[in-house]
Amino acid sequence: IVVVFHPTSTGQTSRTLEIEFDGKKKNDEVDIRLYGTGIEAARITNSEGSSYGFGGVTVGLDEDKNIVFRNRGDATATNIGVSISGTGFSMSNGCGSTLAKDATCTVVVTFAPAFVGSHSGQLRMDYYSGTCNKSVTLSLTGTGNAPPPTANVQISNGPVYDYCTLQTGNSATKTFTLTNAGNRTARDMTLSLSGAGFSVISENCASTLNVGSNCSVTVCFAPTAQASYSGTLQVRYDNSQDDVTTSISLVGAGVLPPPPATVVADS
Repeated sequence: IVVVFHPTSTGQTSRTLEIEFDGKKKNDEVDIRLYGTGIEAARITNSEGSSYGFGGVTVGLDEDKNIVFRNRGDATATNIGVSISGTGFSMSNGCGSTLAKDATCTVVVTFAPAFVGSHSGQLRMDYYSGTCNKSVTLSLTGTGNAPPPTANVQISNGPVYDYCTLQTGNSATKTFTLTNAGNRTARDMTLSLSGAGFSVISENCASTLNVGSNCSVTVCFAPTAQASYSGTLQVRYDNSQDDVTTSISLVGAGVLPPPPATVVADS
């Protein structure tokens, strides 16, 4: 005899299995008491309900949100898989393949808008509840905001300029152009140069640089020994939001000049 227990509600229930047979006494019977407890299938919810809105985030920046999943059923959820869709949305999945009763796990969702305007996506968790395959979804929305107007000073010939190899005692110069490619005036602008063998021989940059304007600085490389040289030309300025820096790396090498030729007179 195969007895199947298929509960229709939670909690303990009992039934009696009666087996009648012909024995020494007429109408002999055996009663077997059966007990079972119905439990609720796994039921996963998330901390934000059906939707979450990030609001406005500046393009080029990002914002994180912790989404907590909890198993509110009695059975352990298995075969868990988490996925995310939608341009600008990504995740760091802290959930494993199972989730026990009352246990939680966290998925960190990141919104990094790819363009100015509305974004939408979805976070989805699929799992087996113990009775069937289920899923819980979270709709995601956010808006990409235009970056604030700022100055953007760029240095020509970057990010690395190579003076190549020079004999000691010689020198080479290079004029670098600084251009404000942003949409605000660069203010409190200062130039600095680091690195042995490099020096500024002329520059016409003021403390401000208007939108679309440029200025220049000429740097000389004069090696004094046989070695590799490196330096940095840097400009620091206020871009109307923050103090920022732009730089270019300078490299070169020095070699010793060949020894003078020796003239041997004929005897």
